[in-house]
Amino acid sequence: MKSASNEFKRKMNSGAPLLCYADVTLRNGVKLSLGPENDFMVDGNNVSEGSGSAGFPLGVAVAKTVTINIDNSDDRYSSYDFYMARVTVWTGIDLDDGTTERIREGTFTVIDAVTPGETLEINAINDMYKADITYVPSVVLPANLLTILQDICSQCEILLGSPSFRNQDYKVSELPTGTTCRAVIGYIAQIAGGNAYCDTNNRLIIKPYDLYVFETSGIIDGGLHEEIEAGLDIGQGAPVENPNQVDGGDFADNNTANQVDGGDFGQNEAYHNLYDWTSLTVATDDVIITGVTTTISTDDGDETYLYGIDGYTINIDNPLVKDNEKDAINRIGANIVGITVRPFEGECIAYAIADFMDPVMVWDKKGNMYQSFLTDITFEYVGGTNLKNSVEPPLRNQSSYYSNATEAYRRAREEAGKLAAKQKSEWEKAMEDLSNRLDNSSGLYTTIDKKDDSSSIFYMHDKPSLKESAIVWKQTAEAWGVSTDGGKNWNAGMTVDGDTITRILSAVGINADWIITGCIRSSNFKQNESGTEYDLASGAITSYEKTPDGYIKRLTVKSGSYEIMLMNADGTNRNRVYSTNEGIYVTNYLVSPERTTRLQGSQITLLKGTENVVAMSDYSTSINSQYLFVNNMQCKTGRAEFSDNSYLIFQNGMLVGGNTTEGGSF
Repeated sequence: MKSASNEFKRKMNSGAPLLCYADVTLRNGVKLSLGPENDFMVDGNNVSEGSGSAGFPLGVAVAKTVTINIDNSDDRYSSYDFYMARVTVWTGIDLDDGTTERIREGTFTVIDAVTPGETLEINAINDMYKADITYVPSVVLPANLLTILQDICSQCEILLGSPSFRNQDYKVSELPTGTTCRAVIGYIAQIAGGNAYCDTNNRLIIKPYDLYVFETSGIIDGGLHEEIEAGLDIGQGAPVENPNQVDGGDFADNNTANQVDGGDFGQNEAYHNLYDWTSLTVATDDVIITGVTTTISTDDGDETYLYGIDGYTINIDNPLVKDNEKDAINRIGANIVGITVRPFEGECIAYAIADFMDPVMVWDKKGNMYQSFLTDITFEYVGGTNLKNSVEPPLRNQSSYYSNATEAYRRAREEAGKLAAKQKSEWEKAMEDLSNRLDNSSGLYTTIDKKDDSSSIFYMHDKPSLKESAIVWKQTAEAWGVSTDGGKNWNAGMTVDGDTITRILSAVGINADWIITGCIRSSNFKQNESGTEYDLASGAITSYEKTPDGYIKRLTVKSGSYEIMLMNADGTNRNRVYSTNEGIYVTNYLVSPERTTRLQGSQITLLKGTENVVAMSDYSTSINSQYLFVNNMQCKTGRAEFSDNSYLIFQNGMLVGGNTTEGGSF
């Protein structure tokens, strides 16, 4: 939903004219500013966005287009070449105070040649068009969805507006060939349980379906239009018996002018309330997504995997899920199974604040209400707006049959949401701390230090006087800084050059040409448990991984050497394998922590401490045997006893222990 003031909405809903403005930058750098008074023709100016499909939109990379018709009757624009021009379009409305409020529609590129004439018709598209090129991956597989999306954005020169999104950690083992970047963006959005689009700043957004607005908003029942007039909060009306219902009467008895109201409804302002249409067609039944399916190819033939139950199911054909189909379908299904929407199509007055996938409440003339999503929007500046949910309707009476299953999935999703809320990232924790400090901290006092040149240095501090304050914010022409000891030391700040000093930087993403640091750790890093640590000072990379049998494997790589340590859950050692320029060393701590086997070239040596105990050469291993062979002879495992009661113990031909004549063991 586009952001607009309540006055903008009230005037729009009352039929006030919506005005088109455009800032044009031609390829040669020439800039043009077009306004509603002398530049645009009356008809033919529109903005369109939508999936353009008849099915449930899932995995669609949507492009937004604009058409503007410019008055060129005096040939003033005939000499300009509009091909590949960048056009930023605004929708404005005149307010009561004489100003004009504008909302941004986006920046578009003219990709078709414009033929000079009395009217110049310009068709332009947002930056999603840049993704209509063949994807040439530069990622190392397996890679997660976020890494692949970053790779696509880099190739297409599109800004990524979703530095994190649902299921971004899903691992992809194989990428399709000869596929456009836009198609792969759609595949990623599908696994995220939604679609993709470019926002008004042309940042690529992955937008999952969000049922929260419907599942928590309660019920809005009818209502006189006087009580639901745009910009008024329904909650200010008379109290109702059911706190989850807002009841204002009967829409059918109202004869007010046509309105599509997206006003200020408190908690319900996250969706559009759409009522009183020029024309409206509503399907007879809800669409309830009951399941998600895909086909898995196995050696025994094709297998159909279903998340949910049969009914209104969505089939997934996504090359990114190959070899890991069940995980992908479970993730997608957890997000969309249980979605309830009502297909509809309607014409209303010019309505400028709707966006693709916005949730809506649709009211018919009988006062019936239906929840839905917008899949297609065509907004005309002069004329009406076509709003649509293009999902194919189900078989009649199917929706009631699956209502219990829908409720079960809704509750499961709600519980999963509660669990996810508890598992906060470091960035989320930092933002929560910031919010708490902003809400609960005391205010500041201000001191202005006037200088001889009439300039001022500004101080904000936590006590009435600067001298007695501990927390001090200082701003000069060159920098600002913050201190917690009265200005003796500065904890953080920023210079006019853009250099920023912080103690801990919490961010979702960082773009940088260079970074100087000591140690980098993954978000799941725990010493001797999980994650990866990269010590850039020593060059060592250490990763921890839990094995299926409950042990911890630690891998350390440094300067061409490596060490693999298998540890028990309590951190004690089981096996150690490491390499040096003298060979590969193996220690089995369960047998003897003092004995190590060294493999070097064609020689195997048993070490006790640093001393060589047994050395053998020309060894080889049999592919089909677990035994060691030396000179084509199998090395024995067992005990060799001598007449003086001494003995030697061998394991795979290696001496691992024994007993002397005096009874001492080694």
